[in-house]
Amino acid sequence: MPTDNNFSMDTYSKRRERLMHIQMNFATHAEAFASMPSDVAEWAISCDSVLRERKFIREGPSKGATTSVKMAFELLKKEYGIVRRLAETVFVDSPFLFNGYNFHLIYPTTQSAQIGRVQGVLDQNQRMKDGGQTPVLQDMIINRLSAALDSAKQALTKRADAHGETKYLQKLLDERWDFDTKKLQTLYSWSIAVWDDNHINLIDFGFARTEQYDKRGRPSNRRVKNRLEREAANDEQNTPDSPTDEPM
Repeated sequence: MPTDNNFSMDTYSKRRERLMHIQMNFATHAEAFASMPSDVAEWAISCDSVLRERKFIREGPSKGATTSVKMAFELLKKEYGIVRRLAETVFVDSPFLFNGYNFHLIYPTTQSAQIGRVQGVLDQNQRMKDGGQTPVLQDMIINRLSAALDSAKQALTKRADAHGETKYLQKLLDERWDFDTKKLQTLYSWSIAVWDDNHINLIDFGFARTEQYDKRGRPSNRRVKNRLEREAANDEQNTPDSPTDEPM
């Protein structure tokens, strides 16, 4: 359970925990909050579901595009390996031709360099065909490599498009987060007015009670701490002076 009511500092997991409790339990206490603004009550009955949906939509394009890129480049590396092994056979007596494809170099690690390497193989094979040189790599295997390269490029383009969409969806998620924060603040204010700031029912809404402290031994709710400090100061002012001896 959350041990503070600093809603603007919620992590996603803490916010989800609060909203899950509110959505699950608000109907049980709805009668006690009949005077609360209706928009807060309407928010409470589906607050967790809406946030989960926004989060899911936000992550969808990015995850899908990233997975597609990963798979496309795995296929590209596989097809490149097949072509390279075939080239070792085709150019067994002509190592300089093998090296002309840069097959003697280690396969790059970055995606842009991998695209460049594969494109270089395709270009070199086409130059040799145009110049009438033999032997060259078979069209069937080259066409498979070319198709894998096209798929990798398309996956990168789709990921870039998804990144733009993700930024917009993140904006919507941020707006919902701020909206929920304000509603939490309103519901908490009503909750301590209907009950009090240490009532057991606060737990039903994912709120912290005043008896819950942080690891430093202080009330985790800053508002509550300030109230306690004010009460302590008032008690000190209202304490009568120590009696003095009356003159004889």
